[in-house]
Amino acid sequence: MNFRTTLFLLVLLIGVGLYVLFTRQTSTDTRKVNPSESKLVGIEARDIDKVAITPQDGKRVVLERSGAAWRLAEPVNGAADSMQVDSLLREIADLASARQVDLKETGVESPSFRIEITDRNGKTRKLDVGNRATVGDNLYVRLDGRDKAEVVAAGIYEQLEKPYTTYRESRLIDVPQMLVTEVQITRPEGILKLRKEGSNWQIIEPKAMPADAMAVSDLLTTITSFSANSFVAEDMKEAREYQLDRPTMTIAFSIEPLATQPLTAASTGPTRPTTRGAQTVIRFGRYEDITKKNVFAAVSDQGPVVTVSATTLDSFRKTPLDLREKKVLDIDPEHVSELSLLSDRPAATQPITRPAERHETIIRRRIESAIAGPPMPATQPATAPSTAPTTQLSGTQPSTNPSTAAVTQPAAPPSKWMLVSEPRGDANETRMDALLQSLHPLKAQKFLEKSPTTQPAKTWLLRIHSEPAGGKPAGAIELHLSDLGPDSPPVATYGDLVFEVDRNLLDNLAADFAAASEPPAFPPPAAPRSPRFPRTPPRR
Repeated sequence: MNFRTTLFLLVLLIGVGLYVLFTRQTSTDTRKVNPSESKLVGIEARDIDKVAITPQDGKRVVLERSGAAWRLAEPVNGAADSMQVDSLLREIADLASARQVDLKETGVESPSFRIEITDRNGKTRKLDVGNRATVGDNLYVRLDGRDKAEVVAAGIYEQLEKPYTTYRESRLIDVPQMLVTEVQITRPEGILKLRKEGSNWQIIEPKAMPADAMAVSDLLTTITSFSANSFVAEDMKEAREYQLDRPTMTIAFSIEPLATQPLTAASTGPTRPTTRGAQTVIRFGRYEDITKKNVFAAVSDQGPVVTVSATTLDSFRKTPLDLREKKVLDIDPEHVSELSLLSDRPAATQPITRPAERHETIIRRRIESAIAGPPMPATQPATAPSTAPTTQLSGTQPSTNPSTAAVTQPAAPPSKWMLVSEPRGDANETRMDALLQSLHPLKAQKFLEKSPTTQPAKTWLLRIHSEPAGGKPAGAIELHLSDLGPDSPPVATYGDLVFEVDRNLLDNLAADFAAASEPPAFPPPAAPRSPRFPRTPPRR
């Protein structure tokens, strides 16, 4: 091959390379400038304000944007599930045409679905959805009545086949918890009524008592997020069929709207009371079938009729004691003047024979002036001065300096508590403080309807006398406690309340309150060290 041929081939190769590079760059730039060119509809999902889907043999479904939310306009009027609607809109907006084909045998002239999309500027596009392609997971559609069909991905077909209930908002009530002021639960065993007074909740019926904030919050969460599993009927015309005319349970709640954010009628959304003190009623009917997994329910007298999980009812079967505030009493340790503790352990024969034991401990607060006592001297010599000279060694000067160190040992102040029962004397402050702190406050682990029938291993009767404080009269508090064994929580009785308590309380009751068992307030003085002598070098 001569030089001229080689040069010609080199020039030809460079030309082909430049052509390919220029063509690829032009194609890339075109796609960057027109990113929606390959998309069939030409409308972004975020710009769609309305979509209507008409099946060949079904009800028309119309979805409309309402502010930031979506609602169903047909076949029913109600709130729509925004997540489901967004999924549908993305499928429509992302439709891309792979190629065009003739209309023959595509099915678009007698479509399975007709889709009409309207954007925020009023622009409308229409799609006729025909048959699935025989090869590949593709679908034939026609845009705006054109004379050619487009081949697109068939994923949208599954969205179009969904019933309108898929797009319906399942949440039936939309009320912030903080606006609820009263709840009444009516059931066969009676009425349970709660009312918000200030920032606290109170149980009104069947008996007045304070309510536990966390327990009430859990109850309100279930009410204000009440949702349907499925929709059965749009109205209450057939209420008898679902036993909603004779409900097994009703939940009625009232709200107090915020003055700065008045509630308005929301016919297109979940139920929301619109007037001050307005009441909403949830009715529960019979089970859906013999599996008893779901029950029929309805919000308000208009409906719709829905099914909800039967476990929802468990949240409303709370007893007054389940919702009662867990704080039973609160004793201020600083105002306790006397404590009496009577322990009683019955005789036993198993596993060993043991006689019955009964013991009473009475502890009284010492008067403040007695605690202070007379002033103590600054120092207290512990031993006589030591004047023993050190041994004189060869090559050293004799040492005659006496050791006159005096150890200061301040006397420990008396305890602010004293035992007036045997053994008399100071009471152990640390253990008294631990016992009183466990009653400040005393909280129930769980309330019981009645006292257990189990024979207790040991019982205590605790009486506490308090001084007047903050306008409250002085008085005595009696608390009965029972140890039912290591496998059961201890049970306490206070007034007509029976409740389980933490086992630490029993440990505090069983403590030794004698002051001798308390560690010394001050460490003992260190023992004097032996004098150190210089080491004598060995003789040679």
